Amino acid sequence: MGASVSAGFGGAPFVDIIRAAAPRSVVEGAANVFMFRDPVAETRIQVDKAIGFRATTVIAIDFLFWNIYGSPDPAWRERALTSALAELERLRATGAWLVLGDIPHVVTAAEWMLPRAQVPEAADLATFNATIARWAEGRERVLLVPFASWAAPLAAGAEVEITPGERVAARTLVGPDGLHANALGVWFLLDKLDHWIEGKLPGTPKDALVFKRPPS
Repeated sequence: MGASVSAGFGGAPFVDIIRAAAPRSVVEGAANVFMFRDPVAETRIQVDKAIGFRATTVIAIDFLFWNIYGSPDPAWRERALTSALAELERLRATGAWLVLGDIPHVVTAAEWMLPRAQVPEAADLATFNATIARWAEGRERVLLVPFASWAAPLAAGAEVEITPGERVAARTLVGPDGLHANALGVWFLLDKLDHWIEGKLPGTPKDALVFKRPPS
């Protein structure tokens, strides 16, 4: 589940990459590149699809993004996030694991892609991420991915280590719009997620997911 990064805008759809990385698993996708048009309705639609798939594990890294960035109105953001978390609880109640990302502070996006007026202040975003963390804490089968901290080097104009000893500018992992991960960025994100899950859940087979780096 998720928005345009998960749907493959700028890179490749997560569903296709995960299918290739986990050929023994049945993988379905519900991410929508147009989630920004109506985030509240789309969160419900995607959860309905996941329940219909009888999903056992749900990857939702950018699922909550537009519930904050979809409007500059603080009251709307509060309602949208509350609604999204309620939908996620409905999905969790089916027994599914949720691999959920918190929300990054995006300041590099082109104005034509993401108007600056819709970018929350850092302090406001921290409050929303604290709400998400409180929701996730203590709930069984919820892994809260620190997507915000993973994306922080992009906002800072810094480098990231994509393989041991190999550092690149974070900006090279996104497309010209400054918002969406390119093919290398998607691989970096999913490979990082794979290793993060292995650290969170000891005993996870190392070959449960094998992501192949795209050619240069």
